[in-house]
Amino acid sequence: MTTGSVVLGTEDPLAIAAVQAIRGGDLAALRRLLADNPALATARLDDGGASRTLLHVATDWPGHYPNGSTTVAVLAGAGADVDARFTGPHTETPLHWAAARQWCRDRRRTGTVTAPAGRPPQSPT
Repeated sequence: MTTGSVVLGTEDPLAIAAVQAIRGGDLAALRRLLADNPALATARLDDGGASRTLLHVATDWPGHYPNGSTTVAVLAGAGADVDARFTGPHTETPLHWAAARQWCRDRRRTGTVTAPAGRPPQSPT
């Protein structure tokens, strides 16, 4: 794989290996994949109707992947675009996904939701 804009199908062996490394917290495998395929850091994974980046994979619901913070740092250090937008039915960035995960985790832990200014917090249903 050369550097540049790369689109991989979600069934591509390289995409599968990268996703497995991220979800398994296998930093050595992820670093090896990125070293052997520099364009992987900015590649888009396309399922035929939408595409996302490996940072989206790392921050995807439900999250809780081993070595999550280090995985994000490895991807960003390899050149992943932290502002890359999902393409498809929405245009969220990996930061949107990470923030949403944190919001849900906080809601479960505290039993309340921090509401926008001027609105009372809600109790979970």
